[in-house]
Amino acid sequence: MALGGVQRINNVEFRKQVEVLQELNAAVCTYYNKFQKLPGDSDTNGKFDSDESVWADLESQAMALKEELSPYGGVYAFGFADASM
Repeated sequence: MALGGVQRINNVEFRKQVEVLQELNAAVCTYYNKFQKLPGDSDTNGKFDSDESVWADLESQAMALKEELSPYGGVYAFGFADASM
């Protein structure tokens, strides 16, 4: 019985992770459609400049909040996570 409870908790955490990632994807796409560039792409080379600049652009348009944490712990990054991890 306990294993069933653990599995349900894991399923809820996984669904939350997928939901937040879909919301972040939608926020980036919405930003792109509105400004014709990626959030955080100040030099318009088609790449994110840094996590901070992505979050700053998304937050300035009220499209996403950096404070959103993964249900597994930690914050979401846009390709600039610590490579040593």
